[in-house]
Amino acid sequence: MKIIKILLSDPRHSTVGSHSNFIPINIGYIASYIKNELKDLYEEFCSESHSELFDNEEDARKFYSIKENFELLHHGDIGENLLGKYSAKALLVYEDIIKFVFDVIRDKLDVNMKNESSFILNSSEKWLTNLYMIDEIFGGSSEQDVNKINEYEVEMDFDFPAWLSENHLPLESFKKQSKYLFNNDNKKISYLRGQIKAIYGKDKNRAFNRYLMQYVSKGADFFEKRYEKIA
Repeated sequence: MKIIKILLSDPRHSTVGSHSNFIPINIGYIASYIKNELKDLYEEFCSESHSELFDNEEDARKFYSIKENFELLHHGDIGENLLGKYSAKALLVYEDIIKFVFDVIRDKLDVNMKNESSFILNSSEKWLTNLYMIDEIFGGSSEQDVNKINEYEVEMDFDFPAWLSENHLPLESFKKQSKYLFNNDNKKISYLRGQIKAIYGKDKNRAFNRYLMQYVSKGADFFEKRYEKIA
């Protein structure tokens, strides 16, 4: 089975011919799928990217020579690393992004919800949606509310995490009911919330942006919940 990798995006590429196992998706195609908060984020990124572009160095100097604009730059309200900024903000709508990616995959593969591929995709989506403590750390829920849901179970028809660790085996080996127990690791959540607030203030978007760029070397598993297979 060929792994399909979705590139977001290379609008210059025309998908003519079966010469690659990558599927470049152009901006218009992406926009047709984006909904809810992700759509707002996408439009905000396009707008800010366009507004911060200058035709030449002279125009940039003139703009930042204005005291008000320079103050905005000095305080980080404009002129940030937009890739880092919107990568961070995108993780704040992580669940929307996961849904969007799987919607694209289903459409590109023309997956019928009744065929055998559907439960593989459904289980994969369920796993990735539940894996990270993004909302618990950076979301709007109070620490008390987060602590109430310390552990919970996730059931799947395809053992996606087992397949990730043994993907050399046939898919048939993992087409079975499985159950995992997730733990929110409330001590880590409390520590990270306190650290981010103390260092970066109450602006969660900017805080996460700076925190992410500083600690990116830790890898995505730094934000993973604890889990164990129980059935």
